[in-house]
Amino acid sequence: MTHGLHLVIVLLGTLTLQAVCIRWQTQSSAAELDTNAWSFSTLIDALGSNDKGRLRDARTTLTSLCGVNSFQNGQKTCEEYSRTSNTTSYYEFAFALVLNARDQVTFDVFVEAYGSIRHFHPQNAIVVVDNASPLTISAQVMDMLHNEPNTLYAREGISGFEIGGYGAALRAARRSRWDVRGWVFLQGPTVLLQPLPLRSLPCKVTPFFRASCRPYPPGGLPEFDRAEYEAFRNDSSRTLDFTEFVQQESRRLKYEYPLWQSFWDRHGELTSGQHGPSAMHSMFIATAEGVSGLEDLGLFSLRLDMKTHSNHMECFNGAFLKALDSTNASCFIDKENNHILKPGAAPGTFIYKQHGGGGGAGWGQAFFASLLSFIRAVDTNRDTLVDDAEIAHAKANWPAKVDGALRNMCGNMTKSDPFQIALGCDY
Repeated sequence: MTHGLHLVIVLLGTLTLQAVCIRWQTQSSAAELDTNAWSFSTLIDALGSNDKGRLRDARTTLTSLCGVNSFQNGQKTCEEYSRTSNTTSYYEFAFALVLNARDQVTFDVFVEAYGSIRHFHPQNAIVVVDNASPLTISAQVMDMLHNEPNTLYAREGISGFEIGGYGAALRAARRSRWDVRGWVFLQGPTVLLQPLPLRSLPCKVTPFFRASCRPYPPGGLPEFDRAEYEAFRNDSSRTLDFTEFVQQESRRLKYEYPLWQSFWDRHGELTSGQHGPSAMHSMFIATAEGVSGLEDLGLFSLRLDMKTHSNHMECFNGAFLKALDSTNASCFIDKENNHILKPGAAPGTFIYKQHGGGGGAGWGQAFFASLLSFIRAVDTNRDTLVDDAEIAHAKANWPAKVDGALRNMCGNMTKSDPFQIALGCDY
């Protein structure tokens, strides 16, 4: 097992996998949309630009590709849219990328997510935490990461969702004697669209997207009772209730983590029952002080056993932000471009977060997932750019794979064309 400069595989369960080396490199990405070469980042940048010319060019790039290959089945009208080791390695910042890849589409998005970090932050370390993906997908992840520089792979046999994955990333880094100043905590299907402002963070904890809810537990809670708490945790139906989840976990945190008790002594009566901001998707950047504070508050001790618990944390994490003075508006550095799609489904300025699988009509993200899958199918030199020569080469060598990916992308674009939505009728 090597440390520091190459991939380190950390298996947290009893799984043994045989890895085959697949080298993955990400080099450059165009800042502006190029008619000969394009990438996911440049298309998303055009989509959020509100520049009619760039929107038309981006849309023409894809519609022409679909049309030439006979995959365009007609577009909706504007009216229809209106209705519808022993050495220590130092890293200023490391990325924790928590993955649960259930299918090939999710894996394709993860590949683009990992590649975007390597492209925009090539010197930073990455810990990939595989949160109980199917073994066939885990094997693909290990193949892809084999011999990657400054990379750790940790697999959890049971998913702890985002918070559990972040804690696993911290433990894996420490076992490998990594000295990390700060962390970028991301879900696996999150693609960077530009470099992150790691040298000018406004707060100890800097979330990307802002959510608003009631993250603070009420005052006057009784003292922690271990038997009562274990009875609650063992009754899965009770843990589905957000209010009881927050109250039970707050009582435990006050008992086990003095900093949480101190926070509640200072803010409890002021915040009890109040609305407040939280980190949507539980994704954020934390400085060294921020990471230390989150650990001392007990964030990574929270046990998330099901998706509902992960949803609870999208709100409850706001209390941890409050405790670390990280709830001001200036602390949130990204905003989804919701003029394109409904909230929770649109790319932001710094990141794009794909929801599970191919998305669906409810999320309006099937197009983005299928676009990433098509890029994955034809980008043979792995530079994140796609041009006519690469498409022709891929079609000649892997016609079924390329045709399937292109058919899926064009079909999703026919159902919901985000460029047409952004342009309105002016196309």
